[in-house]
Amino acid sequence: MTTQHGLPPDDGDEAKMSATPEATRAAGLRLSARGYSTIRHVLVQNHEDPRPSVLGEMVRKRRHRALVLYLELLTWWPWLKSNHQPLSADVWIRSLTAADSASSRALTWSPSTLSRTWRELEELGLIEPRRRSGRLTRVTPRREDGQGTYIAPSGGKDKGDRYFVLPDGFWVEGWFATLSFPALATLLILLKETSNKPETWLPREKMSDWYGISGRTVQKGLTELEERGLVKKRSEVVAAPLSPNGITRRVHYSLTGPFSLDTRMSLRRTAAKARNKRREQFESSDSASVTP
Repeated sequence: MTTQHGLPPDDGDEAKMSATPEATRAAGLRLSARGYSTIRHVLVQNHEDPRPSVLGEMVRKRRHRALVLYLELLTWWPWLKSNHQPLSADVWIRSLTAADSASSRALTWSPSTLSRTWRELEELGLIEPRRRSGRLTRVTPRREDGQGTYIAPSGGKDKGDRYFVLPDGFWVEGWFATLSFPALATLLILLKETSNKPETWLPREKMSDWYGISGRTVQKGLTELEERGLVKKRSEVVAAPLSPNGITRRVHYSLTGPFSLDTRMSLRRTAAKARNKRREQFESSDSASVTP
């Protein structure tokens, strides 16, 4: 690299020209070109007993970094799978660095923490054993429940192929870095449970059986999400024949802002229109190339 005068840039010039974490994340999202990533329900909950899945295990083992890194790997995989050269550790670290990491509770990343986190994902069965490619390391995701090789979910009839969408706003607006682990885990639960409905009921006493996460942890996550404007709740009184007064209060939760059901549906419609347009353009060009 040289300056306009043909001389090597000094350290100050390089610092000014270096890509920012925001620009790095934006580049990865632009290449994925959908506006969201698709995550199988089985990351959060198995479709048959026992119901708890990998998310519960990650929370119990305090694998906060592993969850964030795995989500980014899946988000970038649509283009990363075809990339001839693996990404360097510096790119991963920069993409995962929060803008205000020095003054917030955001996770910090370094070569050592990145390497340790990849190892944790291997142990969880969420990535294939890493392979060296020259001086770089090639990483390949495994299925969200760690039970097989990774193929992007299609949302077909197989319950194990059902998925929820994670909007790009999760990365663009920095939620990946500023949400606590309980809030992040609870956000994923809500995204899964509101895939096709606006709200869900999360009884505290069922959280351990349903997701392998304590009711206290989920409640802590719900409180943070509500305080940060990402969740709203609605309560209703329902009949409870075995309660002292014959009624109980049930609280329903819905996601708002960048994670609302309306936003997610809009992103999917936009992506579908773009796919259809590309298909039509391809078919048109293919038809024009046929000689009568």
